[in-house]
Amino acid sequence: PPPPPPPPPPPAQSVSPPLKSKKTWVYLLAGVLGGALVLSAIGAAIFCLVKRRSKTQEETRNFDSFTAKKPPKSDQDQESEFDPLDGLSGMVVDTLKVYKFNELRSATSDFTSSSSIGGSGYIGKINGDGAMIKKIEGNASEEINLLSKLNHFNIIRLSGFCFHEGDWYLVYEHASNGSLSDWIHSKSLLSSTQRLQIALDIATGLNYLHNFADPPYVHRDLNSGNVFLDYEFRAKIGNLGLARSTGEGEGYVLTRHVEGTRGYLAPEYLEHGLVSTKLDIYAFGVLLSEIVTGKDVSELKKEIDGGDAMEELLVRGSFLPEGLVIFVVRLVDDCLKRDHLNRPSMDEIVQTLSKILTASKSWDSSY
Repeated sequence: PPPPPPPPPPPAQSVSPPLKSKKTWVYLLAGVLGGALVLSAIGAAIFCLVKRRSKTQEETRNFDSFTAKKPPKSDQDQESEFDPLDGLSGMVVDTLKVYKFNELRSATSDFTSSSSIGGSGYIGKINGDGAMIKKIEGNASEEINLLSKLNHFNIIRLSGFCFHEGDWYLVYEHASNGSLSDWIHSKSLLSSTQRLQIALDIATGLNYLHNFADPPYVHRDLNSGNVFLDYEFRAKIGNLGLARSTGEGEGYVLTRHVEGTRGYLAPEYLEHGLVSTKLDIYAFGVLLSEIVTGKDVSELKKEIDGGDAMEELLVRGSFLPEGLVIFVVRLVDDCLKRDHLNRPSMDEIVQTLSKILTASKSWDSSY
């Protein structure tokens, strides 16, 4: 039989599937690349936007920095822009009056010699009320801050201040009888009872500074020129420019800057810079010697250096009755102990003087 016919060749495969597949890959690749380009474009746009915003903020910061840090100005410009209130506490600004310089010029008749009470102090009238005005060169903010916190009958009261052309002017309550130094060296103007009352007033004011102020303070410059007398000859302590806080703890501090008035400074302060309440105790002992003898500190020092004992000076020159002098002599001796730890506290001094004053009043009433 004839051989079977060969099987028909398989139908030719269509080329369209491979072409279609190839085109699919092309489209897919194009889509990926296109998407990447789109994302890149979006990213670039975002980057440019962020960079532009950052640059704007940087320019703003630079501008702020430039305006905050102005170029150096002349001394006159700096003084005109200086705000004296910057160094003062908020309480000070709220409670004290800020005077205009013209007010003080008017009160003191332009700071004439007739208004002067010695040194840089003046008296005058502001709105009809008497006032003491003290000119201070340099920064007075610490003294103002301190005085604004103190409230005691025997501490001079600060009512306000003024800042003008680099100087401070502090305005105090009026002490019509001036400073203690103008009175105690006269042999006839103050009675023994008045002198003891003044001594007790000073001790009471210092006791307030030492034991009731928060934090405690040491005056550091107690002398007869820094005590003022009102119309009843009651004493008020002033000029607290050197006052210093002893803080908490040991109750003393050390300093390299020894300041104060010659003749009133304690040995431990002169030799070691030790500042404690005992420094004021020593100065009070010197001042009490002045009050009861009528001699200033330079006279007392000269006589002591000449060989006279303090006890002899007090007994011989005292204005006090003979029966009371011995108690004052003992108190002065205790205050002037070289070892500061052996000096009494101001509270003990107040108690002792209160007893002596009571005895003096009884003595006066019996004559």
